[in-house]
Amino acid sequence: KFDKTMGGVNPKEAVNPEEAGLQTLDGTDWEGVGDLFKNAQDYVKENRTCVLVTLRKDPLSLVYAGGGLNYDPECLKASGLWDAREHIVYPRSEKAILSVQFTRCAIKFALAIKCDPFLQHFEAYNPSTWCDPDFLFHLQQSKDTLGFMIQVEETQGLS
Repeated sequence: KFDKTMGGVNPKEAVNPEEAGLQTLDGTDWEGVGDLFKNAQDYVKENRTCVLVTLRKDPLSLVYAGGGLNYDPECLKASGLWDAREHIVYPRSEKAILSVQFTRCAIKFALAIKCDPFLQHFEAYNPSTWCDPDFLFHLQQSKDTLGFMIQVEETQGLS
């Protein structure tokens, strides 16, 4: 865990807190990055460089990013939730909308849709990746195109 010694890296030996956080992340395998980042100090979770390094090892850790970085375009692209390609033309005209909470499970589900042989052909609006509160507008777009909504129920309940 990130604690007073930054998980074994003494912050006094590092040039700055960012460097200490990066050293700790760099020395952690991909399986431990999520827990490490979840328990990190706020200044680590709010540092774009630390968040990007974390996301390259564990895209699901986006849920723990702070300071608005969970909506940052560069961070969303690093997590795989936003496509790096601009202006994608989807083979299907129907639009989909996700009704999900912003959790590791929801991120995993959204990433799975992008790889699904059928669902990847639809433009899917994920409200967790936009600082856009107009869910009903996107739901209406989905209806107007004869699209669909996918609602994911997690153990803590529906969105």
